[in-house]
Amino acid sequence: MRLIHCADLHLDSGMRSNLSKEKARERKKELLLTFQRMVDYAAEHAVSAILIAGDLFDTRQISATARHAVWDAVCSHSEITFFYLKGNHDTEHFLAERETLPENFKVFGTEWISYPLGERIVISGLELSEENAGSAFHSLVLRPEAFNIVMLHGQETKTGARDKAQIIRLRELKHKGIDYLALGHVHAYKEGKVDARGVWCYPGCLEGRGFDECGEHGFVLLDVDEEAGTCKREFMPFAGRRLWEVPVDVSGCGQTTEMLERVREALCGQTMETFEPVKGMLCGQTEKDLQEGQMFGGKTFGHSMSERQGSPDESIPAYPDRILGESGETVSSENNSEALPGQCVITGRDLIKIILTGGLDVEAAQIDLEYLRKALEPDYYFVKISDETKLRVDTNRFLLDESLKGEFVRTVMAAEELSEEERAAVIRCGLRAIAGEEVLGCD
Repeated sequence: MRLIHCADLHLDSGMRSNLSKEKARERKKELLLTFQRMVDYAAEHAVSAILIAGDLFDTRQISATARHAVWDAVCSHSEITFFYLKGNHDTEHFLAERETLPENFKVFGTEWISYPLGERIVISGLELSEENAGSAFHSLVLRPEAFNIVMLHGQETKTGARDKAQIIRLRELKHKGIDYLALGHVHAYKEGKVDARGVWCYPGCLEGRGFDECGEHGFVLLDVDEEAGTCKREFMPFAGRRLWEVPVDVSGCGQTTEMLERVREALCGQTMETFEPVKGMLCGQTEKDLQEGQMFGGKTFGHSMSERQGSPDESIPAYPDRILGESGETVSSENNSEALPGQCVITGRDLIKIILTGGLDVEAAQIDLEYLRKALEPDYYFVKISDETKLRVDTNRFLLDESLKGEFVRTVMAAEELSEEERAAVIRCGLRAIAGEEVLGCD
């Protein structure tokens, strides 16, 4: 049986950070469209259930468009069961507007609720709160013979303060009979061991929204063998757009045009490091344990890094221009040797933040960030430029200089109340002003 584990969709997010009003509205719609694409993918690939582990929505006030789109997706796919566990961004408003919930839409509360699925799978969940934070994990009781999937929304920790809500203390969930702990709240893919039997996993958010959510995003596809009591899981990249931070060393550049050339060289065929997607992993123990045939609850568990061959799931929708050729033509990612496992190629659909680094001569360097941004904008969906360069001041050059320039530099360098970076910045702006040039970035 196939299931999708997703979380932190944050539908109806304002998307106002960095973006213009027009693009913010567009990205807001794209978040919703990605959710709908995921449901369509589930229907096309015989997925029986979608687990939403919190933060389906971003705000208390949910637009009519978002509400109707979600309910339409649920009601038009009666063959898929939706398990919805509220997160810290979700409220009761979404559910309160309906007198009755669809039969295929299951919810949870502040006490443990369990739903059978198929012959042996049981989905259990609880919404953490200040009231149940102290007793939530001790009160969990599972049937050891079942394949137990547990849903929670919060921050995992091996210890954690006992009086804080939405803290998931993993050590209190050991030896409970959990096979797969479906978590939400962390916006990047993350996984680990609950105990010898089970694993915990954050799928991350479905779409990145800001530059604190760079890289691949998507959901986790579970394939449960009910007879064997095992579960393969695979991270499925699914976001319509990705965000990247790209550091570019512009040391020695004296003009903005030189920096632009350096940036373009860095972006040409740029591959970005990301986590190597989990493929074909079995919920449970290590491969060594699997080879030894160790059993838990009548089931054998283990990790296997072998990739699935000929799986229909390999047809997951890709970016329309996932990899661009030199002339802008689409190139199949399957035929591109530059993108290795654990790497991604930046494309024109992506949002990029260029971080300028390195050392620049204080007299020669003046960075026109707006010029750089405008020059790169046509090639990417969104471009942001951040200047983290360090200014270098050769004070020996001005020691015997009797001009206004020399006197100015010596005066600033003697100002002990200024930091080294502040002195360099003041000198740069002052020298530009003395030369009668336009002064940029000296507010």
